[in-house]
Amino acid sequence: GDASGSAYVFVRDGTSWVQQDKLLANDGESQEFFGNPVALSGDVAVFGIPNDNDLGEGSGSAYVFELIETDSDGDGVPDSEDAFPNDPTEWVDTDGDGTGNNADLDDDGDGVPDTEDAYPLGQFADAPSGSFAFSFIEALARAGITSGCGNGNYCPSAPVTRAQMAVFLERGMNGSNFSPPAATGNVFMDVGAQDFAASFIEQLYSDGITAGCGNSNYCPDADVTRDQMAVFLLRAKYGAGHSPPAPTGVFGDVDLGYWAAAWIEQLAAEGITAGCGGGNYCPEAQVTRDQMAVFLVRTFGL
Repeated sequence: GDASGSAYVFVRDGTSWVQQDKLLANDGESQEFFGNPVALSGDVAVFGIPNDNDLGEGSGSAYVFELIETDSDGDGVPDSEDAFPNDPTEWVDTDGDGTGNNADLDDDGDGVPDTEDAYPLGQFADAPSGSFAFSFIEALARAGITSGCGNGNYCPSAPVTRAQMAVFLERGMNGSNFSPPAATGNVFMDVGAQDFAASFIEQLYSDGITAGCGNSNYCPDADVTRDQMAVFLLRAKYGAGHSPPAPTGVFGDVDLGYWAAAWIEQLAAEGITAGCGGGNYCPEAQVTRDQMAVFLVRTFGL
């Protein structure tokens, strides 16, 4: 027909050319030479027409067009990628709170600007911004004291075992790269040389921070209680010979004669703990991993 024409697309394959597609300009409209496009890539298309400007017999052309995306606010970011297409001062909203990153410079509220924060929304999926102890957990991770409990989680509500506590304390005292001497397996009857945290447990004993749980055992799998934690933290901070001031009766559930009363009250006096609520300390309750983060960061200034 008078308005017919084709555009052939070939791709070089080694030493030969291979036809990829063919476009037919067969709209049928008078003087309408453009046919359906053949897509070459996501934003590029080719259109074929039967003649060039001279309309010479047998002539034809292929026009290549590239999509230029709209940038309504002129900030250099296409509308399709711009969280604020009508605001030239904002284009990213990392935390999805409706406030752009340029105005909200610390999306996770951990005190580290997004521009300097490797994890602007927090490192752990189960300890997001706004959750209890979030900033302390993040500080603990940034200090290299913990990498979580696996699979991108921190397990904030899980109890801390005495074995885990040994690792936390020694790293808190000596830094994230601290590596204690190899374990001998001769310190505690229930801690073999190859057991988890054995070298940290034996180092904790060597530092005078623990004497075990009795009968030459350490009880590595037992959960740490809040009264034990008070003693561990203050000995780790001040040394094995530290002796806290006499108790005065700060918490309703910690009598003056309670074995760890003086340690618990000093922990409170230093602002490391405010108790468990209602004027109590809950001395025999388990220490959870989120509580441990608070204890460690405050004790060692992490």
